[in-house]
Amino acid sequence: MKTIRIAIIALLLIPVMGIAQQQTPQADGKVQTEWMQKNLNLTADQLEDVNEINTEYADKQKEIFASDDAKQDKLNNLMSERKEYHEEIREVLDDEQFAKFQTAEENWFEKTKTKVSDTK
Repeated sequence: MKTIRIAIIALLLIPVMGIAQQQTPQADGKVQTEWMQKNLNLTADQLEDVNEINTEYADKQKEIFASDDAKQDKLNNLMSERKEYHEEIREVLDDEQFAKFQTAEENWFEKTKTKVSDTK
């Protein structure tokens, strides 16, 4: 169960993969936006919208991590924010882009889950 929780939290960190190296939500959102631009071939309009969404989500995520909430509450809040993030991103990406995005996320999740399992 602990492995699953760690993997879920790791999955929730995808939009701010550079969180340890970056200092601001704008920088964190930029990391995710750059990945999406490179891998999903975003249009100029999509790029602007995605950057705004990623920055907003990175800001919300940092607030959750900085809160004094219990770990389970943080996890619940992160999962709720992740659902909203997906809904917003879904509105911006076309079907093919969103499918690629989901596949990359699932692959990253599986890779992270495997790494967490290997450390036990």
